[in-house]
Amino acid sequence: MPRKFLTSPTFNGRHARWRKQYKVLYTVYCSELGLPENLWTELGSYQAANEWWVKKRGEIGAGVRPVPPEVERVIKTLRTKKAVLTAEGKGAHFVESQIADAYVEPEHVESTPDPHTAKILGRLDELGIETGELYALPKPELDYALGATEYWDEKQVPKSLAQAERTIGHTLDKWAELMRQRVTPTTYSVVQSYLKIFRDIRHGDRLVLGGEMLIDVLTKAKVDEAYLAFKSWDKEETTKQKQFVYFRSFVRHLIERRFIPPLANIDSKAFTCRFRYSPRLRPRDRAGVQ
Repeated sequence: MPRKFLTSPTFNGRHARWRKQYKVLYTVYCSELGLPENLWTELGSYQAANEWWVKKRGEIGAGVRPVPPEVERVIKTLRTKKAVLTAEGKGAHFVESQIADAYVEPEHVESTPDPHTAKILGRLDELGIETGELYALPKPELDYALGATEYWDEKQVPKSLAQAERTIGHTLDKWAELMRQRVTPTTYSVVQSYLKIFRDIRHGDRLVLGGEMLIDVLTKAKVDEAYLAFKSWDKEETTKQKQFVYFRSFVRHLIERRFIPPLANIDSKAFTCRFRYSPRLRPRDRAGVQ
């Protein structure tokens, strides 16, 4: 009776393993199939390999990923890394293999992401963007979410926006449209509530930023000015900080799309630190509060 290889003829005798390409590459070693060493051959292990693949295919179809939580985090990092490589027009085959191996060989995965990927993950977490499906985004949307990559340097620079499209209000709407696609409905509701605020940022009675203003007014000094406006509002410190985080993400988006020049203070940690205390109660005054 002829043999039926569900896993295709991809047996590696040297390493005694089977591999199956299905969207990504899956690997199983004969030792993992529970076979004695005398059956670590193609003929001796193909039936067990078939059974393994039937089970694995069922797990894939059911969305089951039987790996430890720490390996899930590594896979999330690898997927983001793949997305970055794809956006930059680079090959991602090696990363795809790492993702596949992480599923079937979790004890061998590297748990420390490279600095570039770690920075991107931190930015996405700050925005509440789920990276699990990020690798499926088209290149422009991917760059929109991740920020400037070599894709814009090597491929193209966006054309200048028409005057009507260069307003704060219009670009806020475009930014929110992408956010709607990438965040949960609950998070998007928060973003929507902030849009009205960002169209009318005031410090006292003075208008700092308005929806009809052109985005060209967004300079380093204007971001500092906007920060002081946020800080002056009579709200909880955590609320003001969260609102400013999203505002800064919007400005960062404009920079990364090259709609406005880079701003030296856009990633300054000083903004977050300054929100720690209320302007009405300085740290040195706290000792006198009973």
